[in-house]
Amino acid sequence: MCRNVILVYLWVIITTSTFGAPRSFTDIFPHLNEEKKAQVFSSAGYSEFNLASVGLQLLPNSKSRISISVPVLSRKPSFFVENLLVCPYTKQYSGLITVYNALGKVQSLSGRVHRDDVPGKDNPIFKETTRIENTRRNTLLPDPPPAAQIPSTETIYMRLKDTDFGNSYYKAELIATQDELFYTLSNFKAIYMAIFPIIKEDKFIAQLYIEPLSEGVLIYSIVGAEVPDIVMSKINGVSKMIKKRMDVIIDWLIDGIT
Repeated sequence: MCRNVILVYLWVIITTSTFGAPRSFTDIFPHLNEEKKAQVFSSAGYSEFNLASVGLQLLPNSKSRISISVPVLSRKPSFFVENLLVCPYTKQYSGLITVYNALGKVQSLSGRVHRDDVPGKDNPIFKETTRIENTRRNTLLPDPPPAAQIPSTETIYMRLKDTDFGNSYYKAELIATQDELFYTLSNFKAIYMAIFPIIKEDKFIAQLYIEPLSEGVLIYSIVGAEVPDIVMSKINGVSKMIKKRMDVIIDWLIDGIT
């Protein structure tokens, strides 16, 4: 155990000396109170729900100054759910390539149950998850083997068989810098409940911002959607359903890097 911890810290030291010092959590969030900060360093992280009129409350500045919020705000979502989490380094973590390869394991998202569901209950959020060819062809594609390098940009397409929304179709866009990953997930087909469309094409948006800090890997997420007026009265229910899916995606990512 001690040897593994030493190796992790050696990796951090080597990375720091080669690429410059990683930021600390306090550098980015100097005014976050201690209660919220304690939740950030817990396994579930700290979450906030707000209507669009209130705006984003936890938004960090990216190290590269690439905007985290523009892909979200451009969809004009009715609400936001933000989550802030710092994942401790482990012996499995070998830099952002570990995060990139974890995000690439789309099929491993299949069958995952939300952390708050009854233990042992077979009620996965996503019954089946797979890559598909593009927005016009739903040909199923296997996940590629782990990569040795991170591309500067990448786009993939997915079909998620959702327990509530049925077959849902998403585009995932990745941007990588030396010290960050930006991962944007949007729907390229409308999302339905039964036969009723509840979110139009390209009106669901989730954004992940990932940066190695001195304390661990920062995972900041925003998820939101433009909800039609006809379901505005049920917005809390819709937002909770969307938050559950983001929770599952974050847990899937953490499992992939720890």
